[in-house]
Amino acid sequence: MKIKVLILATTLLFAAPTFAQTPSDESLNKMMSLMNIEQSLKDMEAGMPTAIEQMLQHSLDQDPDLKKLPAHKAQKIKAIVQKYVNEAAQESMGNALIRAAMFESFLKIAKRHYTQAEVDAMNAFLSTPEGASMTQKQGKVMAEFMPDFMQTVAPIQDKILREKLALAHQEIETVIGKPKAAKKKK
Repeated sequence: MKIKVLILATTLLFAAPTFAQTPSDESLNKMMSLMNIEQSLKDMEAGMPTAIEQMLQHSLDQDPDLKKLPAHKAQKIKAIVQKYVNEAAQESMGNALIRAAMFESFLKIAKRHYTQAEVDAMNAFLSTPEGASMTQKQGKVMAEFMPDFMQTVAPIQDKILREKLALAHQEIETVIGKPKAAKKKK
């Protein structure tokens, strides 16, 4: 009998995480509200043009076709590309359908990973002055972080991408065969 009780207790102990309650939409929505997600997104959006500009500028500076053009034409092309990339980013981030989809996606994923107890604990922390202060600063931190991060990462990503594209090009040539040089007529 004692062995059966011991086995049952051990089984319940290891199975306890599977009994954790899935967080409710209400508690997750409260958490997003306490995290001030809307303001954080707005703050991050404010920093996006700078981040995009830095990344795009670096990418365009590496473009071999632009390097062949006279400087004034290259600058005009860069300005045109930048204008439309910035417009696309702003329209995407401000799009109500995208925002709604983002929140729905967050709720779905959060339910898979968080327990009700964890969400309750986070909500309790976010309700404190310290939690509210951190939340208030989070969007600004991210708005400053993204341009700085992109400026640091863009050259590294560009180098890696160029190396990988060169390797891909070589592999593709082995699949389709290298074009043979035209024979000269005698």
